[in-house]
Amino acid sequence: MPGLNLNTRSNYVPFPHKLSDEVWKKTTDESVVMRLGREMALDAKGTEIAVINQKAAYHWNWGNETDERVTSETDVQTKTIMPYEIYVTQPFSNKLRDNDEMLYKSISEDLPAILGAGIDETVFTADQDDVGENFDTFSNVQEVSIQNDVWHGFVTAKKKIQVTKNRFNGIALSPEGEAHFEDAVDNIGRPLFVSDVINDIEIGKIRGRQALLSNGLYIPEGEAGSGIKEQLAIMGDWNKLRWGFINGIKARVYDQAVLKLPNGQDLNLARRHMFALEYCVEVGVGIEFADAFARLTGGEPAPSTSTSAPSSNKNAKKAVK
Repeated sequence: MPGLNLNTRSNYVPFPHKLSDEVWKKTTDESVVMRLGREMALDAKGTEIAVINQKAAYHWNWGNETDERVTSETDVQTKTIMPYEIYVTQPFSNKLRDNDEMLYKSISEDLPAILGAGIDETVFTADQDDVGENFDTFSNVQEVSIQNDVWHGFVTAKKKIQVTKNRFNGIALSPEGEAHFEDAVDNIGRPLFVSDVINDIEIGKIRGRQALLSNGLYIPEGEAGSGIKEQLAIMGDWNKLRWGFINGIKARVYDQAVLKLPNGQDLNLARRHMFALEYCVEVGVGIEFADAFARLTGGEPAPSTSTSAPSSNKNAKKAVK
């Protein structure tokens, strides 16, 4: 892997541009949050954006040019989106230190799926109180059940999203949620959401809007005391979700450390003749308005906590009224 200094033991070093660009492009392809959301430029110290509540209205002037003009109400808030590190620490045999091709192949094939899944699982399933300040998740969006009637639940959610002048333009589905939509039929047994039951390998679109499958979205009923009645899908106005990243992917090398493995055991790199690469990228996610989205569930929804204000109270401050 030309250009990556494997002798660096402390500070992060940039990936070679070609490798960083390749891995990050694959990561954004793997992440449904990033594919549906809107990318933005993000500063290392956080970026403040204007959040405009759509209250502007048009007016006709049927009289004279000098007649008094009606001014639309202005409701603008500012919201900060802060980047945080998402990292992967992966041990390798020392034999790979001199095998650039094999190490490059392992990184380029495995890392994008790991990072993409990590971003999706965090944004879709983490509680807002469990993540960093000014980083948003979907934990506070409104809920609609599709357990007994997928069509009615879908239309109800669409109405809830659009009543505040948001526009439904996409849906993220768990595999379990996709199955609910595939199983929905009309009164004579025809599929409601699948146009070609023989050739379609996935739904692709729902009512003309993009429908993407994410393995990081599903929450079983009542998991971790969430109170959620089985999260199946998130639908909404994805222009209201912003994401950004800082400076591509960086790496840090360890060869004297003792790592803690997922099973709780320690891995002494020096004794095992191994080294470890820690990959890191800084990512920020912000949701402008919680009511621009709806969670589709498999049971009766929990009481809604969403409002027309930005999605997280601690992330916003009033600017102009």
